[in-house]
Formats: sequence, C-alpha cells, structure tokens
Amino acid sequence: MPNHKNPKKNILIILILSLFFLTNLSLLFFQENIWWDSAVYIGMGKYAYSSGDSGLWEASRPLAWPLITGFFWKLGFGILFFRILSLFFAVACIYLVYSIAENIFNRKIALFSALFLAFSPTFYFFSTSMLSEMPSLFFALLSVYFFINKKYFFAGLLSGIAFMARFLQLFVFMALFIILLSYFRKDRQFFKYISKFLIGFLIILTPYLTLNYILYSNALYPFILQKFLTENTGFVFHQPFWFYFLSLLKENYLLIASIPGFYFLMKSMKNHKKSAIALIFLAYFIFLSFIRHKEMRIFMIAMPYLYIILAFSLDHVIKKIKPKNTLSLLFIILIFSIWLLQSFANIYFLEYNEINTKNKHQIFQDYLEKENADNIWISSPVSAVFSDKKINELIYYPAFNAEKFNQIKHNINHANHVLLDACDIACEPVALSCQEEKSEFLNLLKNNFNAVYYNKIGACEQFIFRK
Repeated sequence: MPNHKNPKKNILIILILSLFFLTNLSLLFFQENIWWDSAVYIGMGKYAYSSGDSGLWEASRPLAWPLITGFFWKLGFGILFFRILSLFFAVACIYLVYSIAENIFNRKIALFSALFLAFSPTFYFFSTSMLSEMPSLFFALLSVYFFINKKYFFAGLLSGIAFMARFLQLFVFMALFIILLSYFRKDRQFFKYISKFLIGFLIILTPYLTLNYILYSNALYPFILQKFLTENTGFVFHQPFWFYFLSLLKENYLLIASIPGFYFLMKSMKNHKKSAIALIFLAYFIFLSFIRHKEMRIFMIAMPYLYIILAFSLDHVIKKIKPKNTLSLLFIILIFSIWLLQSFANIYFLEYNEINTKNKHQIFQDYLEKENADNIWISSPVSAVFSDKKINELIYYPAFNAEKFNQIKHNINHANHVLLDACDIACEPVALSCQEEKSEFLNLLKNNFNAVYYNKIGACEQFIFRK
C-alpha cells in the first residue's frame, strides 16, 4: 500500500478520493431510480436473512452482494445506506488501483490510473447504483493486490469472493492461475504457491456448490440457468463487436493511447506483475467484445486494468516528449484539459438523466406498504424494493416464454395480488408466440381478478389486480 509515513506524498490521491466521494455523496439525496438488478439483489438479501418470509429469489444470481445487503437490512438499514455502501466500495476500488499501479510501476502512473478510473463517466455514474459491479470489482482488485505481493492464499480466497459477487470475475482467477503456471512452474515453491491459491478459491466455491446441490439437486444449476438467460433474454442490449471500441473513446478519447501501452507491456512479459494486468484486461476485452449482450456497466470489470495500461502508456509518451519544454508542457495540459471537459460533460449528462428519472413503480410500492398483502405476483423486482413482503411469483423470470406462461396459467388461482407493468414482460425475438401469450395472460387476469389500479405511461400499461 502507499507510504503512510509521508502524508505529503499521498496528498494527490487523497484529493482524488475526496473529490470523487464528496461529489457523489452530494448527489445521493436526489437519486430516485433503482436499477432492476439492484432491486433483485436487495430482494434476495431480504429473502436470505428472513428464511424466505420476505423478498424474492433468483437462483441464477451470485450470492455475495445479496448476503452483504441482507445483513445490513437485518440491522435496519435501507436504500440510502446501500447507496453509500456501494460508494465506499467504489472509493476502495480507486485506492486499490492506485496501490496496484504504484506497486508495479510508480506513483505518477498510479495517480493517473486512479484519476482516469475515478472520473470515467461509467464508473462514476454507477458508483452508487447498488449493483454487484462495485463489490465484485473491489474483491477482484484486492485479489490482484495480494497476488502481486505473493500472498497467494488470500489472492485465491478473494478471487473466490469476487466470483461469488459476479460470475464474470472468474476471469481474474483464471488469469492469475495462468500467470502462476507460466512464471513459477520452475520455482521450488511452485506447488506451495499453486496449492495456496487453489485452496483459497475452493474455500469459497465448495460451500456454494454444496448449497446448490442441496437447494436444486444440481451443483451447477445457477450456471446452467445463467447460460439459458444469456441465450434467451436481453436482446435489446445486443450490440456489434465494435461497441466497446466506440463507447470507450466517447468516454475518454485518450484511451486510443492505451494501444501502444499494451504493446509496451507485452514487450516486458518477463515481469509477472505487468503480465497479470495485461492478461486480465485482454481476457475481458476479447470475451466481452464477442458476447452479444453489451452494456458499458458490464465493461466496468475491465476498466481498472485498462486505465492502468493507459497511464503506463501516457507516462512513456510524456517521458519521450520531455515536458520541461514549454510547448510540450502546454500540449500535455491541453490534452488533459480536453479529457476533463469530455469526462465531466458525460458525467453531467448521465447524472442529469438519473436525477430526473421518476420511479414508475412508486404506486406498486405504496400499495404493498398499505395492504395486508400475501401471495404476491410481480412483473418487476423494483415494485417490492421498499416492502418487506414475501414475493411468491416473478412473472418475468427466468423468461416470459411458453413454458413460463403455462406455469402461470396452472398456478393463477394461487395469486391474491398481481402488480403488473406490461412493458416488463419483454417478448424476445426467439419467443414467436410471446405476444399472443402476453395478451392471453392479460385477459386471464382481467377475467379472474379485480383491477384496482390502472395507468398508462407512454406505451406501458400498469395494473394492480386483486382477488
């Protein structure tokens, strides 16, 4: 970690962290929108700590973040606290990026890395979103930090926790494992290193697989379900393979300079620390570019490594152009000023849209809060975020297809309250009969329940049905 014996040397990273934290904190009280996935994790946390008497459950989700939010929910904390907790994880991620870059390179590269990550519009915007990206990224970076300091047991343990916060963090474990195999196989301590790393990871993974077998009679069921969801949902997010190329440049035009930085890193592949950064980023970039579902928030798991590479590249360039020359110094100031304008303009745009997004599910939350409701069916996890009621059926999950529709029809008499936004039932292109089934489902509800609420927001019809 940075040298705490000389606080003056740490003043710049403290300023970066403080600016990031305080500006985000000032916006917290204006944020109303709750992301779909965030609502799921909060609901799962309630379910886990109430033994199923509250909240909801989605078997395809990893458990670390729900267990964290559920623990604090049990202590009486709510949404504002979860946002602040997410923000603390984000601050810790920035600090870890600084620490890793300083360990591998130098303080200047560390500061650049931390600055770029902190004010990346995507990272900044999602820092208080209560999604699993922040905690999973924190544990992954902590794993990398322990790895480059040869603490292999803790590196394996923390990569396991990162994986249990977000399954995609498996790439960090795999990359570090490959580095161990490639660089230390001739080391006398190789077996000791590899054993510690694997044992640490398995300490986390084994109980999870055992729990899956107990709950679902299949240790791999969540992964199988996740594969099904990847193939059958999220078509609205399908993007071409160049999506991240263009989107990253829109965030930070300086990222074009990371290409030579990656080349410079590849030339120094004898250094296992530098190789770890390059390999983790390369694994993520290739995988995320070729899967169809693409969102910038998904790419956050690769951003810390990309910004370390960018900082390394810029440091290399700055040394070459000798900034003591007045014109060179003015050029450096100019390019960084343009980056700052680009970054803050994008942050403002994202935050402005977030602050002015009203929660269309407020009426559903109010209904659950006032009614003595049981046997509740919902079309969105957001509907129940502020309620501690147990959710009995997720209409949208895992996908609204023929199989799901037949299940709903068979169990319709079990429902007492149905909270439905028709737009939440997304018909994917592969589900050819979905629109007909969706219309039949609405008619089924209208014929068997009393509609106590109706509203239309744009093209989206909202209903509350009560038996």
